[in-house]
Amino acid sequence: MQMFVLDQNPAISARCLCDAHIRVIGREITMCLSSWYAKHMGHADELPYKEFNHPIVAQFDNEGARFWAVHNATFIFAEFERRFGKQHASELKFGQLLRYRCKYHDAPLSIPYRLALFSFVEKGTGVVTCLPIKDAVQRYRQYYRNKVNTMRVPVVWTATERPDWLEEPK
Repeated sequence: MQMFVLDQNPAISARCLCDAHIRVIGREITMCLSSWYAKHMGHADELPYKEFNHPIVAQFDNEGARFWAVHNATFIFAEFERRFGKQHASELKFGQLLRYRCKYHDAPLSIPYRLALFSFVEKGTGVVTCLPIKDAVQRYRQYYRNKVNTMRVPVVWTATERPDWLEEPK
């Protein structure tokens, strides 16, 4: 699983996720951020998850990507509650992570998303790093377009519209 950068705005990116991904990605982002904080800021005993090896963990060295991911996870949890009428099980752990972040004064709270640099896991060739957000959105949308067409579970968007960019360009 990986974080999907489907729009420059993390709220819109969260809204673009299908129900199956809304259910799991918030947890994944929380795990990756936890891993980054454990490696770079110490005090791992206070974190909701311990070390977690995932290719996107390294991209959080970029403050803009980390800032975007924190907001994206927040919107994913809100989207989960809006769609399914209950709180996601990982949201409490995410709150723990936010308290940890504030306690140890990580990055400022207002990094512009346009400065974010992202990684993209490309099948067969490895990880592409340092992608500006516009390029990351383009790659992730293409990947997501292919992914939703091959998923084994029904691909639905409860109480929201399927993103129009999912249709193949003509």
